[in-house]
Amino acid sequence: MTAPLVRVERGNPDDIETTALLIALVSALANSVESAPPAVAPVRWIGPPRASAFVPPRSWAAA
Repeated sequence: MTAPLVRVERGNPDDIETTALLIALVSALANSVESAPPAVAPVRWIGPPRASAFVPPRSWAAA
């Protein structure tokens, strides 16, 4: 069994005090965690042009 991370020495903390402690711990952890750089999105607009599926009825391509 693991020991608790936070222990109340004296008193009975109310909801506001518990919330303040939680926010302080989360912000301290957020500053210490190293995040990876954001991934580069793939470039999708570079590539062969797509053939159009629509062929007008009076076109030379309509056979």
